Amino acid sequence: MLLLVFLLLMSRCRPCEYQTISTLSLLDSLRIGNSIYRGLMHFCCLDLAEEWENHTVKEIYLAKNYGLILYKLQNALVYSRD
Repeated sequence: MLLLVFLLLMSRCRPCEYQTISTLSLLDSLRIGNSIYRGLMHFCCLDLAEEWENHTVKEIYLAKNYGLILYKLQNALVYSRD
């Protein structure tokens, strides 16, 4: 799923017009509310920020055995599983 999101974001881009600065991190654990999730991938989209709108997703957290557990929008709203 994360790869699909990344490919969709990159499909909006024209090659060689900017430097990619988005990141993908592997995290051991993350606490959300009363739950601790282990084995996470954190994708932080930093590319094309000048084209973002308020509802643009800029961070995604995926947990092993759970899938999407948290995402953050440009307008500072955060949606999580708990």
